[in-house]
Amino acid sequence: GKLWLYHPDRAELSLAFELEVFTEQENGLIGLTLDPDFEENDWVYLQYSPLDFVGQHVSRFKLVGGVLDAATEEVIFTYEEQREECCHHAGSLAFGPDGCLFIACGDNTWPDAGRAPMTKATATVLGMYAPESNFMNLKTPTQTVVRADLAAQQCQIPFH
Repeated sequence: GKLWLYHPDRAELSLAFELEVFTEQENGLIGLTLDPDFEENDWVYLQYSPLDFVGQHVSRFKLVGGVLDAATEEVIFTYEEQREECCHHAGSLAFGPDGCLFIACGDNTWPDAGRAPMTKATATVLGMYAPESNFMNLKTPTQTVVRADLAAQQCQIPFH
């Protein structure tokens, strides 16, 4: 996963960070957002698929001199996913008005004919790959949005 920095004054790109990530089955560097106070603290948040962990990490890094400093990585949240079958290893990061970081997670399932299963029954009828552990299981972050209260250092699945 490469992160490029755009310099509008020169209309140029520079490499700000390169992270070795698992890139099969829709994995990789899958989420990015800046801290709401980025201009004061230079924090950048990344969601990515590490090589040494079967799942995703959400980490915070500091931008120093136009590059992300790997030594400043703080892992905020991790979650496991299966990597035996494709698909829907999704990710998105955004800050809410309350200052909490919202982490969107894919459903980590295999779609058939462009349709993703929403329930175990639907998946069975359509003959789709259906990992038992993921279907509407609120103990796992797949198919959910996680709310990370960084000040309190806690994560929760708020919409269940």
